[in-house]
Amino acid sequence: MPELYYNQYAHEFKLAYQNGMLGLDIDGPNNSWGTVGLNLYVMGRLVVDPERPVAELVEEYCAAFGAAAPAMQQYFSYWEKYAMDNAEKFNHIHETKSERKWFIYGFYYTAVSHLLFPENVFAPALAILDEAASLAQDDPIAAERVRFIRQGCEHAQLCSQTSAIFADPDNDNIVRQKAIEQVKASRKNLLPQVADVEYFTGKGRLESNAWKLIDVDLTQAIALPEFWQVRAETAEIGRENGYFKPDFNDQEWTSLSTWGFLEDQGLVEYRTAWYRTEITIPAERAGQRVILRLGAIDESGWFWLNGQEAGVLIYDAIINPNSWQEPQEYDVTDLVKFGEKNQITVLVENTVGKGGLWRPSYLRFEKMGTGEIIQVTFPERKGYAERLKGEDGISILRLIGRPDRGDANAWQTSIVPLPQIQAPGGKTYRLKADICAENLGDGEFWVVIRHVGSTGLTMTYDGILVKQDMDWTSLEKDVKIRNEAATIQLFAVGLRMPEGAAAMVKNVSIEEMR
Repeated sequence: MPELYYNQYAHEFKLAYQNGMLGLDIDGPNNSWGTVGLNLYVMGRLVVDPERPVAELVEEYCAAFGAAAPAMQQYFSYWEKYAMDNAEKFNHIHETKSERKWFIYGFYYTAVSHLLFPENVFAPALAILDEAASLAQDDPIAAERVRFIRQGCEHAQLCSQTSAIFADPDNDNIVRQKAIEQVKASRKNLLPQVADVEYFTGKGRLESNAWKLIDVDLTQAIALPEFWQVRAETAEIGRENGYFKPDFNDQEWTSLSTWGFLEDQGLVEYRTAWYRTEITIPAERAGQRVILRLGAIDESGWFWLNGQEAGVLIYDAIINPNSWQEPQEYDVTDLVKFGEKNQITVLVENTVGKGGLWRPSYLRFEKMGTGEIIQVTFPERKGYAERLKGEDGISILRLIGRPDRGDANAWQTSIVPLPQIQAPGGKTYRLKADICAENLGDGEFWVVIRHVGSTGLTMTYDGILVKQDMDWTSLEKDVKIRNEAATIQLFAVGLRMPEGAAAMVKNVSIEEMR
């Protein structure tokens, strides 16, 4: 958001400087020069010249916009006045709406940005930028700088709109995900450093903390409700009374969010808690695999679907220390009822921390295979790619790093045509492979399907990507072939693999999904 406070910052900086400050650390500002660039500029210039009046620094900054300088000063003043006029409101929002109040308010900023900067505050700012663009039209450099600032303002406006969509409980999750996709699409056209997207999308902060539908395709999944019925009760009593049974009926339950910890919602005196919800699975999903994807369980959990055991997660600080913050998936295809309501129960045990089912959960669908699996054997090669025989007699393709090749990866040597596959366009294939990678460094290893057009030109690549060392691991990826593809081919690809790196693949198969 264009949250500007450069005069207030300068006042506090000078107060500290005049009272013996020797150095400083600024925690918080990100590199979104399209919105908070003037804050960052004043911060940097005062370190170099602590005595400079802030008005001179603002004038200096705006001079870079040429003939549009007066309009740009008006633009920045508009946002600074808005922040100062609403300072008490800002504080109240963070104190009452943000998770853990001000302590980690930045991690929750995305969820409340529509309250801090509602939709109606952007129109006056954009009108000023229209005037600035008119004044700078004869100066290409100044015009481009005005466009840079406008992108920052429009990006902030779009993010505010998206936060409002997420905050409205009447919006379903498909609407919310479409809003996220619109934000992602707009970012492809942003000039460099308009917005610090890498910071916004970092794991566990900002957008991933508040816009919680980022990692699942809702065209192939149903988002489970955010609010479930919750009851703090022992495992023994819950099992004895049949909390997990579909016909269980009891009014003594509380509606709580599964998008946050139990402790943050006021439930603190418990060791175990039960969750219940219902979801209808469309009849047209029959014939597909159904995967119960629970967002994150802090810290152990037992799961039922329609009264039948669906899975268990036992937290082990040595074996799986991060499982409390990772999604857990269970195949429940044999337990679901298509075209009917399905009852899901989760029992959570928490011994330390804030506990609960605390990230969005889904029922995810996968296409079923035909059973016709094509086993792929790579051709005999020597040099960059070579075929070996494993101890079990299984054929292995091995790619080695060749620093003398530079960026020429010679990955064509590992190509395999797939003549058995007819008319692949529009179909989905499951690609499976066992992969081992050693000393990859910054390199990458792919097992990838090449989509080939009718003229023989490559249209796109898609498949399994490995970017870190691993012992033999079974990996898979569903690949939707472009409608226009006439044929497909398979590659094993090494990119930027350093000397000493090696990647091996075996047991490669392709199966059509229907």
